[in-house]
Amino acid sequence: MASSKPCASVDLHNTRFIQYLAGQTAALFRAAYPPRFGAAPLRPLTPAEEYAEQCMVSAGELVDGCDQLYYPLAYLSGYRRRRTPHGTLITRADHVAYQIQNFIIRLGTVTDRALKLVNIVFQLGIQPRDCGWSVVAKNAHVAPTTARKRLDTLDEAVRPHRETRNRIVHQGRYSDELLRKWEIYFVLEKETASRSDPLISRYRVLYKTMADNDVKSRRKDLLALADRVSDRIARLLESLLPVVERTKKQLSDA
Repeated sequence: MASSKPCASVDLHNTRFIQYLAGQTAALFRAAYPPRFGAAPLRPLTPAEEYAEQCMVSAGELVDGCDQLYYPLAYLSGYRRRRTPHGTLITRADHVAYQIQNFIIRLGTVTDRALKLVNIVFQLGIQPRDCGWSVVAKNAHVAPTTARKRLDTLDEAVRPHRETRNRIVHQGRYSDELLRKWEIYFVLEKETASRSDPLISRYRVLYKTMADNDVKSRRKDLLALADRVSDRIARLLESLLPVVERTKKQLSDA
């Protein structure tokens, strides 16, 4: 993957948008819910309360999706020799490919959740399954706003990886030219795992070093991409805050 200039990591949980909704949600729980966990509200929620709750749930899912971009990166260089429940060896190449797949799939999930949040914030009334890019971003209520510009910059960050995501989802295991240079050794390792093979022992250090160097480079690039996407989401949330505040006030005054 092409390297890029990293962005400073942002804490999405402490953005003004999330903090505002968290305050609204806390007030809602104090006013309408009993202290027992999981209990139904004591009274019907007002339209303003329902709106704030829906925004908070959707925003929480989006922020959680961004957090999960960093999970595969934490595990990427943490390979330990393990086997599946059926006894098949999980090789270093399997481990790395799995974590990259995980990252790329979750990258697309961030865009999906961002579009669903915009749908709720602007009260577009689009069914979640229909919240595609052209339906939400080009909607007449969204298109002339700053939120649309923020969606565009998010799409610019994610778009180069969309084809890879689709290939993973529909065709299977991730691989690329650089990974194939050293994963062939680990394919051989898996196939000979049940018996001793001097060839495997002879080249183990060489290919482990190649894999370690590749992982180090990939982790740096993917971390920069995760930071860039999180930054785009932070800017999107900032653009949505005035919309939420205005809409909630209108619902409260109605």
